[in-house]
Amino acid sequence: MARSGAAGRNGPAMIRAALPAGLIGLIGLVGSATAQTGVELVSRTELRVCADPNNLPFSNDKREGFENKIAEILGKELDLPVSYVWFPQVVGFVRNTLRARQCDLVMGTVSGDGIMDNTNAYYHSGYYIKHEALPLKAAFLDSEPDSTRLDFRIAMGVRPGEPEWRRRINGALEKHRAEVNQVLESYDVPLLDEQGRPVTGPAGQ
Repeated sequence: MARSGAAGRNGPAMIRAALPAGLIGLIGLVGSATAQTGVELVSRTELRVCADPNNLPFSNDKREGFENKIAEILGKELDLPVSYVWFPQVVGFVRNTLRARQCDLVMGTVSGDGIMDNTNAYYHSGYYIKHEALPLKAAFLDSEPDSTRLDFRIAMGVRPGEPEWRRRINGALEKHRAEVNQVLESYDVPLLDEQGRPVTGPAGQ
């Protein structure tokens, strides 16, 4: 149903005008205090992952993707059960999940993505021609000089202003790098080394 134009433009202003001035001031003080104290609003009882429910081989709601398996590794290290907020990876994915504080970690984001803060990269891949769905069999596409880059370092996404949470995730990734690499290898994820050359042996080696 289409929203009324007048209501869409003026609704928030009308609500704000109806609030007592003292309440508006209190809301502002609470927001300011939260920002100044640097409180990280990350769940302390579960590892809440933002993920696509139908995006194999990356993730699905049956937890069959390689990102699901890596999330389980992190959950065990952090001593937190893994839960999911499912949302298709379309426009609005981050806004409706991570930024809405429905979850605390996005798996498999490009390192340097300005929409989120990033952990350290945990694998290096790129655009490729896929010959089979599962396992992945690929031939990488080479970047032409002065053209768009076709390889990427893949990290995890966290909210800005949560350095302690990012540090914990980085620590778990580093501690379990061998296990993460084994997952990537078991799914035949196409990998590149630090020089951008295809990795032909076990992942990360």
